[in-house]
Amino acid sequence: MKAYPFQIRPDNINLVIRICRLYYEKKKSQQQIADIMGVSRSQISKILIAAQDQGVVSISITDPFAEVSPIKKKLLESYKLRDALIISSRSDLPDIILSNASGAITSFISGILKDGDIIGIASGYTLFSLGNRIGYVDKTGLKVTPLLGGFFSNGATWQANTNARILAETWDCEYMQLHSPIFVTSPELKELLLDEPEINKVLKEIDKMTVGLLGIGPIDQYETRHSDGYISEDDLRVLKERGSVGGLCNFFFDADGEIVDFEGYKRMIGITPQQLMSIDTRIGIAFGDEKTDVIKAALRGRWINYLIIDENTAGKLID
Repeated sequence: MKAYPFQIRPDNINLVIRICRLYYEKKKSQQQIADIMGVSRSQISKILIAAQDQGVVSISITDPFAEVSPIKKKLLESYKLRDALIISSRSDLPDIILSNASGAITSFISGILKDGDIIGIASGYTLFSLGNRIGYVDKTGLKVTPLLGGFFSNGATWQANTNARILAETWDCEYMQLHSPIFVTSPELKELLLDEPEINKVLKEIDKMTVGLLGIGPIDQYETRHSDGYISEDDLRVLKERGSVGGLCNFFFDADGEIVDFEGYKRMIGITPQQLMSIDTRIGIAFGDEKTDVIKAALRGRWINYLIIDENTAGKLID
């Protein structure tokens, strides 16, 4: 008999059916069901997977991706991607796309991951939303680690540490936390902090990472952040003057994907561009028209080699 993460038995079948009805019929999220049932979200994910695998739930699929397969083929050829998931959606809002396509995204990422992968995750709301909606992946020995230090003193929920914790709780795996600001006041202070054992321990994991989960942000989104000290107004002006269209992992690049010089790099604690490029599997996740230019730049620069994107934006990348 195959061993499942959760085994359905006569004494728990009613519980499984109730959870399935809440998820499939009542459209409750996995976190909402976990709160109702008083268990972890990862346990709910395991039960839902078991329900499919063990015949409690039967899903009939009308393939929403068939009509976009020519786009995918051209996208892969144009940008030398290893693979892409193009999601047919009437919305370009991350929450809606990730909710409606959570199963497809879980399957796509699960097909990429291998047992023992060390996964680095960046900051950003799309990745935060992903962590709250992705399902359990049946892999062993995974570890999730933030790629960057934290920012904002106002408790922003989508910092890399938060994203790492949420994803690891869903996947029921080990995770680390980088307790350092992303930007410090001087290069000298950065060097001192890099020698701190707990910070150094996390940063050493970067060289071992096999997978990166990366959000991609246009330069305009940083305009709302300079007042929080994340990036100054002068820095933003200089970056734009130097041709930056946006970036990922707080590296800013131009339309060709070339890094734009930025004084803040000397004060930044986290992954370097060279380290990012050394990660074998780099999965970019981005949705929406406003990100078209920066996604195209990330692809031209080979910063990512897998892409999860909505159909409308994907079409604009190959126009």
